[in-house]
Amino acid sequence: MQTTTARLTTAGESLTIEEHGAGARGENRACAIRVVLLAAYHDCLIELTYPKVYSSNLGSRDSATGAGDWRYDEFRVTDDGRVIHEIEWASGTETACLSTACR
Repeated sequence: MQTTTARLTTAGESLTIEEHGAGARGENRACAIRVVLLAAYHDCLIELTYPKVYSSNLGSRDSATGAGDWRYDEFRVTDDGRVIHEIEWASGTETACLSTACR
């Protein structure tokens, strides 16, 4: 199994994207995302794991001061049974978003 990992980390918080390969040449690829966030009262960490990701989108116009505070999140189920989890963070007038579709 081949694994490719991309990781962003700050004080215990992290965003990890892993791509795993199986098969003789690692040709059967799968993506997983793990997000670790500091809780609202800074007393623990919250871990979100998406083990089999079909699509993802992470966007922020300005992340110089971090993603900001968790504004809201939403779960939806698509017609083909995939779960979409969207999270929006806010920092001043800027927003950051993470959207994943997984099963």
